[in-house]
Amino acid sequence: MSTTDKLRNIMNRLRHQENQYRLTGESVKCYRSNNKKKKLGLIDKLILLFGVLFVFYFITIVIKS
Repeated sequence: MSTTDKLRNIMNRLRHQENQYRLTGESVKCYRSNNKKKKLGLIDKLILLFGVLFVFYFITIVIKS
């Protein structure tokens, strides 16, 4: 077996090894960069803000009564 055949075998093994760990069709190298937390959108922030305000409003009503 020549050195080029050995290199081909090694490269094929590496390619198949990477295919075993694919998640959602993306390669392993891209997984870390795509797994970062997504920033909240403006609508999500507004919903959270109104939810928190409603909770505080409800608490003040309960305390006053």
